Amino acid sequence: MIRFWRNSAHKGQTTKQWAGGAFLALCLCCSPALAARTEIREFNAKIDNKPAGSYTMSIVEGKEGRAVMTAEASISVRMYLVKTYTYSYSGTETWKAGRLQELKSKANDDGKAFEVVAWATLDGLNVWAGGKQRPTKGDAWTTTYWRLPDAALRNGLIHLLDADTGRDLFGTLQVADWQELNVAGQKQKCSHYRLTGEKLNVELWYDASEHLVREKLVEDGHTLVLELTSIR
Repeated sequence: MIRFWRNSAHKGQTTKQWAGGAFLALCLCCSPALAARTEIREFNAKIDNKPAGSYTMSIVEGKEGRAVMTAEASISVRMYLVKTYTYSYSGTETWKAGRLQELKSKANDDGKAFEVVAWATLDGLNVWAGGKQRPTKGDAWTTTYWRLPDAALRNGLIHLLDADTGRDLFGTLQVADWQELNVAGQKQKCSHYRLTGEKLNVELWYDASEHLVREKLVEDGHTLVLELTSIR
């Protein structure tokens, strides 16, 4: 979660080489990695309506519900004339069948550094953060909010894992309405959700692929807005 203050052979041998090359090419074409769908989403960030940097999500989705999302954020905005707030984030999440399998992230919230590693176990998740390891429930939704959680978790109490700090958060996710938004230059009908709870005051919009297109977060009296500008 973006916070505040916070890449010469004879003929027979040649025929075998050609056949081997063709077989290899066929295998590569059928490779699950190459068959996976890749998408890069770029967002502009604003804090209190001031340009504040960028956020990029790279999403690779394959078969059997497996998905890998890599996020990069770079935020900088001048506050109160003399104070410049900076934030950076780099993280990768691996999901399968709607469940988090692995999270690795590093964040720097205005000089305060965080590192988180989480991985799935038979009983849930293990989380390493702040030099300590602990177990938590396996149904956690991450605060990158990059895609909607499992359908069973979309209208009620929800458990979240803070991608910055590794802390557990609990809130209520509720569908608000459907809205037509300009998404990367095209009008789309998007689902609109509200997430509320202790330290949670977030509005989220998703397109037909259930991927994030807009986020509005209020924290410590300041408002962050992420707007999707391009998909490639």
